[in-house]
Amino acid sequence: MSPSASKIDRRLGSARGISSGMTAIDWSTDGQFVQVDTKEHMKEVFHVSSGGLIEDPTSTSSITWTSWTSVLGPEVLGMWPVGSSKFKVDINTVHVPHCGGALVAGDDLGSVNLFKSFPLKDCPASSIKYFGHSAVITCVRFTSDDEYLLSTGGEDSCIFVWKTVDDNFP
Repeated sequence: MSPSASKIDRRLGSARGISSGMTAIDWSTDGQFVQVDTKEHMKEVFHVSSGGLIEDPTSTSSITWTSWTSVLGPEVLGMWPVGSSKFKVDINTVHVPHCGGALVAGDDLGSVNLFKSFPLKDCPASSIKYFGHSAVITCVRFTSDDEYLLSTGGEDSCIFVWKTVDDNFP
């Protein structure tokens, strides 16, 4: 919404066929598509104007996203520990900085993991681990200028603010 917006005009549509709650959503840069992760560990891409599910995954590989918060898909395969299963979720949240070229993930063990590349094609990709939360991390997000990263804890009810520095950031 623009800063001057005072109301929402009307709903333009809705995505059909999502079988469970959503855990992540990202818009394409052209505003034509949204990608969502579901609680059933499915990644789905929808066409905004029709609300229809894009069935062919090869047709979505060329879409550029304004943000990346999806923990699913070939773009993030390298962040998953060897032997982990999508149904035993170790990584709860990710974010790619606005400048691109890296990814941060928050996991069940309370660590913030910095991967110095994105997409993560090597499996497993190497990361730098940062600790502070006492348990599960529920969300990680960069500020709009990528100068800071915020992480939220579940059980510890904490919000941590991390400063990004040149030697650990692309």
